[in-house]
Amino acid sequence: MAKTLTKKTWRQMLLTALKTTLGSIAFIVTSVVSLLFIEPFPFKKIAAGTLKPGSCKALCIFSHFDKHDLIDAYVVRLLQELHACGAEVIFVSTCKSLGTDEIKKIAPYCTRIAVRRNHGKDFGSYKFGLQLAGGLEPYELVLFVNDSVYGPFYPLQPVFEFGQKSSFDVWGITDSWQTHFHLQGYFVAFKKNVFLSKAFKRFWNGVRCIPLRNLIVKYYELGLTKFFLKKSYRAGAWCDYMEVTQKFLQQSEGVEASEESITLELIRKKRPVNPCSHLWNILISDFKCPFIKRDLLALNPDGIDLGHWPTFLEKHTGYDRGLILSHLKRVV
Repeated sequence: MAKTLTKKTWRQMLLTALKTTLGSIAFIVTSVVSLLFIEPFPFKKIAAGTLKPGSCKALCIFSHFDKHDLIDAYVVRLLQELHACGAEVIFVSTCKSLGTDEIKKIAPYCTRIAVRRNHGKDFGSYKFGLQLAGGLEPYELVLFVNDSVYGPFYPLQPVFEFGQKSSFDVWGITDSWQTHFHLQGYFVAFKKNVFLSKAFKRFWNGVRCIPLRNLIVKYYELGLTKFFLKKSYRAGAWCDYMEVTQKFLQQSEGVEASEESITLELIRKKRPVNPCSHLWNILISDFKCPFIKRDLLALNPDGIDLGHWPTFLEKHTGYDRGLILSHLKRVV
């Protein structure tokens, strides 16, 4: 038995090493390709928004995509709330094109509206938005947001105040321990001591428009938090994963093993879950999380029990569910 276990262990180690090596090679190759062929020609169109650059305390780089080349009403609603919290927006879309009427919808909240080729996904758009911004000295906060969430269900001002008053240098809405600790990439904010640092420039200078999504997640979405933690910056979330799971376990006391949900089984076994999927309802009802992931409602990739989510949102929030339902009807 001992020899068999040893062989299995060696096989697992070799397989892990092989995957790591192949992943590294793929990253290097795609990075070189992005430097040679993609990044010199990053955009199709840039339009000016109504706002003057540097007129707000916060700068938001917003990443957008819509298969019908539209800016949906739920996106406009999110931009309105971000601006109400003192943010000006650089809007970067990877649509094939954006018509004049679409641009007019968001111009009052933006300094620039750009359309670029869909290379590098969100992080490619974030980097391009930073290039459009130029100097960041006028701002007190720089945040990166994408359109992969519906909301906000609650005012964002308390979230901004949390970030301002906290000891965190980098903060977000939710964090996750899947793979390792990281802030989830749909909403990440940086304080001034970070975004004016050499470390910040180094990270974004190193971002390449690589075409493989799993590598983007590994090196950038997961890698971002890890990179800044290694530089001795502090990172944390409005909805702390440990607090959320503890609350979930408290509410699940008395549930028998035979009646466990998938989520409860995983958490009791101390296996990290994606809070935006497995804990979506407690995030909204108990932690005032202002967002729900779009793919959760459209695809539900983890097979989570969503119940009758429109009724849940009506009970716990004042958000117009019609914004979600109309978008889902159009894209699903």
